[in-house]
Amino acid sequence: VSDEVATVNDEAATVNAEAATVNDEVATVNDEVATVNDEVATVNDEAATDNDEAAAVNVEAATVNDEVATVNDEVATVNDEAATVHDEVATVNDEAATVNDEVATVNDEAATVNDEVGTVDDEVATVNDEATAVNDDSATVNDEAVTVNDEAVTVNDEAVTVNDEVATVNGCDY
Repeated sequence: VSDEVATVNDEAATVNAEAATVNDEVATVNDEVATVNDEVATVNDEAATDNDEAAAVNVEAATVNDEVATVNDEVATVNDEAATVHDEVATVNDEAATVNDEVATVNDEAATVNDEVGTVDDEVATVNDEATAVNDDSATVNDEAVTVNDEAVTVNDEAVTVNDEVATVNGCDY
C-alpha cells in the first residue's frame, strides 16, 4: 500500500506540474491577447488621426476652392469694368492679368491640396485594413485563450481528483 501511496503521490505531483504548466500557458496567451488588444487600440488611434487629417485637408480644399471662385468673380467684375470704362482699359487689363496669375496660383494650390486629400484617403484605407487584420488576429488569439483555459480547467479537475485519491489513500488505517 505504501507503494500505491507513493505512486499516487507521484501521479498527483505530475498532474499538478501539468496544471502549473497549462496555467503558465494561459497566462502567456492572456498576455498575448493584451498585447494584440493594445496593437488594435494603437492602429485605431492612427486611423482616427488620419481621418482627422483627411477632414482638415478637405476643409483646406474647400477654402481654396472658395478662394478660386472669389477670384474668378473678381476677374469677371474687372472685365466688366474694362468694357465699360474704355479709358481705364489698359490699367484694368493689367489688373486682370495680375488677378489671373493669382487664379493660376490658387488653382495650383487647390490641385496640390486635392492630391493631398487623395493621399490621406489612401492612408486611411490602409490603416483601416491594418486595423481589420489586427482585429482578426485578436479574435484568433482570444479563441486560443478560451481553448487553453478549457484545457486548464480539465487538468485542474484531474488534479483535484488525484489529490482526493491521495487523501483517501493516505487516510487509510493499516
